[in-house]
Amino acid sequence: MKTKQVSIAIGLLALGTAGSSLNAADKLKVLIIDGQSNHNWKICTPAIKAVLEQCGRFAVDVSTTPPQTSGPDQWQDWHPKFADYAAIVGNYNGQNWPDAVRKEFVQYVGNGGGLDIVHAANNAFGDWLEYNVAEPDAVV
Repeated sequence: MKTKQVSIAIGLLALGTAGSSLNAADKLKVLIIDGQSNHNWKICTPAIKAVLEQCGRFAVDVSTTPPQTSGPDQWQDWHPKFADYAAIVGNYNGQNWPDAVRKEFVQYVGNGGGLDIVHAANNAFGDWLEYNVAEPDAVV
């Protein structure tokens, strides 16, 4: 049993340091989207960010949407540049995004942009067909 624990520890250490010598330019840029959810995104997002950054392979940014029940004026300034990222991590479950943002998101995924959906974000947009078609295999 102890040998198995040591092997697991060595494996985790190797995974944790595998990409640590990468230059910032070599790291994959990842964008976490949060801001509304039926789960505590204020705890989950920093944990997800830390795990991704600690492995050394990712440079992670966070884009936080306006708060729940925000009006159109508050949403006009929220417009992530999806094309700047290798992958998007969805940690969001709330109001519909503005049409322009939705359109760019569909283009991003359609052009091969990475998408990883975290738990509750798998049902974020029940009426958005393209989102629901894009994410069935992306849920963690």
